Amino acid sequence: KSVVEGDRQDKLLVGLDLIPSTYDLMDVEGTPADYHKRFYNGIAPCFDKYDFIIFDCPPNLYSTAQAAVFASTELYVPCNPDELSREGLSLLERKLSEFRKRSEPDQRKMIDYKFPVIKGVIFNSVPSNVKNDSRRDITEKVNFLKKNSGSFDATSKVFTITVHHTVNVPQSVTHHLPVIMEPGKGASLAGIKKEYAALAKYIATGEKQ
Repeated sequence: KSVVEGDRQDKLLVGLDLIPSTYDLMDVEGTPADYHKRFYNGIAPCFDKYDFIIFDCPPNLYSTAQAAVFASTELYVPCNPDELSREGLSLLERKLSEFRKRSEPDQRKMIDYKFPVIKGVIFNSVPSNVKNDSRRDITEKVNFLKKNSGSFDATSKVFTITVHHTVNVPQSVTHHLPVIMEPGKGASLAGIKKEYAALAKYIATGEKQ
């Protein structure tokens, strides 16, 4: 466990704990089929210690991502405004449905367990000149999947709050800081900070800034 610290090891974001990923997680592939259940049982004691636990998953449903999905209560999908992402929603829905059915024996043994569903789709890395056609097409796909798939919640939607493309995000990774703490000035940096803050508030409370 680690936290965001300053040069004097002072906590810069009090209350935030981070567990970084590692390339060693690739070795998880080929582990026993009940890896997701073992992960759930291992992390369950932490559920009551945090207001939110966020799993940042790669764009696949390999063993590590399956474990994160199984331990989650709701899912949010970042989506680029393009055709490949629109098609990717269908693939994600199919893989989630397959995993839900495959894990049903484990689910039945767990008290009050409910397999998570997709609550929202978030446009990410949106160019400033993106056409509205992309939003319309992906919204139509989400509405279709809501009616025909158990992997989407009845209230699922494409968020109106979007995160635009900016060089500030990769810069913050280089500086080992959250983008909201990235130093500097400029409309682009101020804008991306505002978008992330609005998105976090909307997911946590349902309120828009």
